Parts: sequence; C-alpha cells; structure tokens
Amino acid sequence: MSSGPLGGVAGVLLALATRLAPTERAEWIEAMRAEVAYLPEQARLRWALGCLVTAIKLRVTPMQTGSLRINPWIMVLESLVCFGSSLIACWIFTFGDLGVLTHDFAPFERYLDGVLGVPDAQMVIWMLYGYAVCSLVGPVGMFLGLRYALLGRGLRNRVLGYGLIAAAIAVSFSGTLSNFWIGKGDWSERIPLIVQFTILPAAGILHLMYLGRRAAPAPGDARLTPA
Repeated sequence: MSSGPLGGVAGVLLALATRLAPTERAEWIEAMRAEVAYLPEQARLRWALGCLVTAIKLRVTPMQTGSLRINPWIMVLESLVCFGSSLIACWIFTFGDLGVLTHDFAPFERYLDGVLGVPDAQMVIWMLYGYAVCSLVGPVGMFLGLRYALLGRGLRNRVLGYGLIAAAIAVSFSGTLSNFWIGKGDWSERIPLIVQFTILPAAGILHLMYLGRRAAPAPGDARLTPA
C-alpha cells in the first residue's frame, strides 16, 4: 500500500474494520485488505471506507434482528446477577442458619408453636424444606451459565429448563403463602424479593434455553457478495 496520506488513512480504516468485523468474517476482511493493494491510491480510501461500513453492519445486524447470543464474559456477569441471590439462599436453607441438613427442627417447631403461636408450625418447617429445594435454581443456573461461558453450550433440555423456572416461581408463591401463616408482610417489600428470586432466575434460564437452540445464519451476509 502507498505511503501517501490517502493510503495511510485507508490503512487506519481497514485496521478498524478488522477489529470491528465478527471473527467468522476474518477471511473476508483479510481478502479486502489484500485487494486494496491493487487499487489506485484515489480509490483506496473509498474502498476502505466501504469495508468499515460493512464491518459495522455485520457487527450490528444481530442486535437489530433480536439475537440474544452474547459474549461469554457477558454471560458470566449475567449468571452472577440472575442466579447469585438464589445461590446464596440455597446455601442458607441447606447448610446455613436455617439449613435443613444441619439443624434439628423439633425445637424450632416447638418455639414457633408455643412461643410465637404460629397456627401451623409444621407447615413452616415444610416451607423451609421447599425453599431449600426450589432455591437449587441458583447453583444449577450458575453452573449452566458458566458452562455456556466456557464451552458455548446452552440449555437444550427443555424439561430441566421449565422445571427450574417452575422452581423459581414456587419460591415467590410459597413466600406469599407464608404471609398468611407467620406474618403480614407489605407487598411493596416483597417486590424486590420477587425480582431477585423469581424474575431474574427465570429470565436467566429462558436465555440459556434460547442459547441452546441452533444458531440461525446471521442475516446480511449477502452484502459481502461481490456485485
């Protein structure tokens, strides 16, 4: 490529196009960079600018068509946001202060019944077991999200996916029922909990199920076909 001012600008534009183009179009962008060497200097700038515009279109097109396929590192962040709270809750209800595997609930049941006067203390105990089971959406979802980040594998098992979504919904449903037995919680106070333990995990699982589908060819590749 010429060392003139136009050639230098064209080189910068082609380098930028190389950075912006999707990785699957690497061969195309290298061919375009090789082709520019055979063009007159006056035509190189227009050629490089066209390559840059095409690279931008290829990068933006999946977002315009509603694709939810994301960078693996973004999936790590998404997994922490969607499943982090449920993961912590699962630990608490399984091994923590209210852990169903680490505590004898007989004294707790007597406390609920005799001291607090809870009408159905046994039901409260069973709810704790239910929370421990339903909050498994946290560790399972976290595992699936990190698996996608590392291996690019989404959730293809629809039964598992809908089961995890049902578990997330059951957490909020059982929490609402608990208000009738042990408290009179304000609905405005429950909304953040519903977002944390139902909406976010369910959205994360739905996204992983979407990522488990076969990817459709990216539209717009026809623009790369020479006229």
